[in-house]
Amino acid sequence: MSVDEARRLLLHDTAREHWNAEAALVLMEMLPPSGWGDVATRQQLDALDERIALRFAAVDARFEAIDQRFEAIDQRFEAIDARFTATDERIGGMEERLRADLKTELAIATRRTIQWTMGAMTALAGVAIALARLG
Repeated sequence: MSVDEARRLLLHDTAREHWNAEAALVLMEMLPPSGWGDVATRQQLDALDERIALRFAAVDARFEAIDQRFEAIDQRFEAIDARFTATDERIGGMEERLRADLKTELAIATRRTIQWTMGAMTALAGVAIALARLG
């Protein structure tokens, strides 16, 4: 049979009639407000504490696994960054070689153009001298 408010009041009134008002009040303060079925025992609290601790341990283990996965991903990104750096260095080296080759080719082409121009001017000068002697 569950204890409702009417039965609690009956207990209080009976205790006040047989003892005194102060004793009845102390008795009522010592009883739980809704019955003993809602009061947890120390063993129940300890079991609940153990279950909560196990759940937190499982959550911690999952977070540890996630942290390890993130660490592996970070290592992959570091490897990719290293590959990009190596590629950038290779491209930079190729760019320098291409510029040097272009400068060399440009210098050769300029020299040849000057040589051809000088040769053509010399030939024209020779023709001009020959024409001047003939005429």
